[in-house]
Amino acid sequence: MIAEYSLQRDASDRAIRYRSAGSRKALQREERRNLFHLKKVLIIMTILLTGIFILFHFTANQTEAEKVNKPTYKYYTSIEVKQGESLWSISEDHMSPEYKDVYEYMSEVAQINHLRGDHLDCGQKIIIPYYSEEYKN
Repeated sequence: MIAEYSLQRDASDRAIRYRSAGSRKALQREERRNLFHLKKVLIIMTILLTGIFILFHFTANQTEAEKVNKPTYKYYTSIEVKQGESLWSISEDHMSPEYKDVYEYMSEVAQINHLRGDHLDCGQKIIIPYYSEEYKN
């Protein structure tokens, strides 16, 4: 019922505009003008949304680049092996993003500590590398 009233109202509004415009051509010009304005609004919105997307894209890339370009310093610390820990678990816990994978970190820890294999004894002290953005004297 409401839809019917809306359609009747649109039709009557159009008829009034048609009569007041004086001709079908005037009404067609008005519709073309409205369509032209709608297209302008859509183009402007597309340009704005594209600009916002590009802005966010480059801002995110700059932030990632800033993180990558921050200098990091390599340090070493000593830890005591706890019950049930292995070279693998210690490497997983202490590895930083500077290493491509756990195996690379494990290899370095084994080399520093002159380990053959991955067996560690409870209470054993080993030296592990770590990275920090803080420069320590």
